[in-house]
Amino acid sequence: MERRHAIPVAALAMSAMIAMAGPAIAQDVTVPDAVADPGAVFDTLVDRYRRLDAYEDTVEVVEIITRGEQRRHRVETRLRCRIENDRLHVDSPGGQVRRGVGLGGPVSRSAAVESLVLRYNLWIAPHMVLRFKENPLAEFRLGVPGGFVPASAKETSWRDRPYILLELKAADDALDARYELWVNPDTMLIERITGRQTLPDGADYQTILSITPTRVEARADLVR
Repeated sequence: MERRHAIPVAALAMSAMIAMAGPAIAQDVTVPDAVADPGAVFDTLVDRYRRLDAYEDTVEVVEIITRGEQRRHRVETRLRCRIENDRLHVDSPGGQVRRGVGLGGPVSRSAAVESLVLRYNLWIAPHMVLRFKENPLAEFRLGVPGGFVPASAKETSWRDRPYILLELKAADDALDARYELWVNPDTMLIERITGRQTLPDGADYQTILSITPTRVEARADLVR
């Protein structure tokens, strides 16, 4: 991934290995100037996610699609994401039920199918793009040629909790696509995503993700 900013990412070190039942606190993190340099904030986030050896969270997803004068279509889904052995697993309610009745064993899939599965999983869990894509700005969301650029970052709060609010917008000003990443400043993990874009067929797409990390194991930053 191309680096646009030199960031003291070594501040994200949490000893040689940290394993916690809940989200790890990113000790001594030096957050870049959240107002002046949103690009540096994004790069720090990417480095944080790249150092996750094992990770689990639960995600509540709300998607709202409106096409023309049609009644808007709203879908709510609860997911469980996990990183294990350098692979992303996203469990939908159907998959959780299948495993509960003993039908969730491993399935052999071709590389092409694996690629399609990853593409779909990153659509419904876009925070994992930071971990699994070489250029996460370019591939943050499908249907946005040219990708995204960090537009702004600021300190804010939601439900009486402090956050860094990082806004991404389409690199092409002619495209209508904006997403906000709500970052916990203690853990430097994304806990909420809100966004909107126009799909290639002209439909209006909105989404809200509420993310609760439940397990974090991270490598120390060895970059000096």
